[in-house]
Amino acid sequence: LTAASGKVPTPHGPLTVDWERGEGFRMTLDLPEGLTAQVLVPHHRGAKGVFVDGKPAPAELIDGHWRLTEDLSGRSVVEVR
Repeated sequence: LTAASGKVPTPHGPLTVDWERGEGFRMTLDLPEGLTAQVLVPHHRGAKGVFVDGKPAPAELIDGHWRLTEDLSGRSVVEVR
């Protein structure tokens, strides 16, 4: 699977996610107001880290996934590069 998207209804409004995997990984996450999310994204060989909205983001590498150390809210673009 190289790409996927989805929409999940919540009591606060819809949560949407779109991601694609190629040379790296890129995910756009849209959370309704009032919700936060703990985010894990896949690691890939040669990746230097995780970026949120173009800026380096603190993350831990755990079992082949990057786990962001801060929860996300609103609209965020997460990239592994």
